[in-house]
Amino acid sequence: MQSTEQRGERVLHVLRGGSGDRANSPGTGGARALGTAGATELKQDVVKEQFQKEMKRVKDEERAKPVFLGLKRTELIVVGVVLLVAALIVGIIFALTYSKSVSGEVKAMAWERVIQIEENNPQTVSAFRDQKPAGGYNERNCRNEKRQERKQVGTEKQCRDVDQGDGSMKRVCDDKPVYENVMVDARKCDYTVDRWSKIHEYKASGAADMPPAWSAEGLNYSLASDERSSKSEKYTLVIRADGEDKKCEYEKQAEWDKFKVGMAVTLKTGITGSPKCDTVKPK
Repeated sequence: MQSTEQRGERVLHVLRGGSGDRANSPGTGGARALGTAGATELKQDVVKEQFQKEMKRVKDEERAKPVFLGLKRTELIVVGVVLLVAALIVGIIFALTYSKSVSGEVKAMAWERVIQIEENNPQTVSAFRDQKPAGGYNERNCRNEKRQERKQVGTEKQCRDVDQGDGSMKRVCDDKPVYENVMVDARKCDYTVDRWSKIHEYKASGAADMPPAWSAEGLNYSLASDERSSKSEKYTLVIRADGEDKKCEYEKQAEWDKFKVGMAVTLKTGITGSPKCDTVKPK
């Protein structure tokens, strides 16, 4: 089977026809020589143009031929991309759902309880007018300041070749916006914002041999009218499994109370070996 280049050479030879070497007629004048040279150059241009058209037709034919399983080259590329995306999705799902059952032993237990006291205080915040903070009031000290903004400064033509489905390509062009970062004047002001800020924290903590309890000082704290309190608690298990320590944290004491130091347990781990704490059970 001839290659595209061989077919091109054959086409060029046919198109050139009788334009090969010929003996010049004697007695030809200078004007006739110039005319002959011009005609020869014109013929060569025509031959070149015909050759380029024929080569394009040959390449279009080659592109339109099925490459594998009746599919064209562009169709194979699309199929390959789809298969790659599908493989990535399957891999992600497998990694997220994979689990392995293992046995372990509770090596340590700990707890922590915190009472936090916050106070509502007015604070001064500077912001541009179109970015006024939520709840801001008492606007004052307004001034002009420079800031950077992204603005459209024009368009540029972007073109791409679109497969028409018959092996031919169509050139499609669109005008895409062009953006630049520019410095502009903007109005900036000071605002008053009421925000909660931490002023006290009372923490109590211990191990398995100490029953969880709240700080007495925190429980006895007397709140002012502009103050509020919040509580948080955390319960931790350290489990020895697969030759390493794995830590699980719980928000409720009832889940933590099911276990004791030295107790044998079963649990499931993910693909990286991290524990799935909701699967930990006494053995």
